Amino acid sequence: MPGSKQFSPPIAPPHPPRIDLSEVTEATRRALYDATVAVHFRVPPGTEDGMPFYNADQAGLTVWFGAGRWWAQWNALEETDNANLPPAAKYQLLYIRQAPEASGAPFGVEFHGV
Repeated sequence: MPGSKQFSPPIAPPHPPRIDLSEVTEATRRALYDATVAVHFRVPPGTEDGMPFYNADQAGLTVWFGAGRWWAQWNALEETDNANLPPAAKYQLLYIRQAPEASGAPFGVEFHGV
């Protein structure tokens, strides 16, 4: 309790560990999948009513290695009903690269649109 001698302030959650992109393994792919979910599929507090939301499984998230880099792709389900959009606007395609050490990027990776 806040007034007692035994009160300890809440501990901040640990910064997620950096993902090493130098090895192309299933463990790396899985770590990147989890990082993509944490960064792109988490609903920010207080925005539940104002944003379309779907989870990674519903969007068909895939993470793979090709052309010398890691990629993440999913269907932008909020755009599927808009017939006026070109097909490329109906999905997200991002390449993933190692973030500089000092950047503080979650999981030590950056996501960049194509």
